[in-house]
Amino acid sequence: MIGVFLGGIGAFYGGIIDEVVMRITDLFMSFPFLIAVIVMSIVLGKGIDKVIIALIIFGWRTYARVMRSEVLSVKERDYISAAESLGAGKLRIFFWHILPNSIFPVFIIASLDIGTMVLIAASLSFIGVGAEPGYADWGQMINFSRS
Repeated sequence: MIGVFLGGIGAFYGGIIDEVVMRITDLFMSFPFLIAVIVMSIVLGKGIDKVIIALIIFGWRTYARVMRSEVLSVKERDYISAAESLGAGKLRIFFWHILPNSIFPVFIIASLDIGTMVLIAASLSFIGVGAEPGYADWGQMINFSRS
């Protein structure tokens, strides 16, 4: 939701808002994902909820980029111009016309990222910065069975 909101709003309004949103996205994209999640998990402490927060903090970047490109494409179509000429407001155009027609690639990426997020959470538990000991987690189970 963070990436959809930031990418959509930045592309829809354009100008300085788009520049600020994309530079923040570039800042977050400059850190390697797995290393950033490991560091954030260490800073936040142990627990599956802390792992989820770390994945959220660094996982929205791709969604913002994709949403921005889709909104930029959709807002130039004829039915958006027709809605503007009929007097529809900006919020109505965004939520009724642009958002429903540009969110499908985000759904595809989200469905592909589900497995990745589960494996990253398991790998964090394997190295000891994920879930608390005793929690049924793939990474801990593999770590405990090593010996």
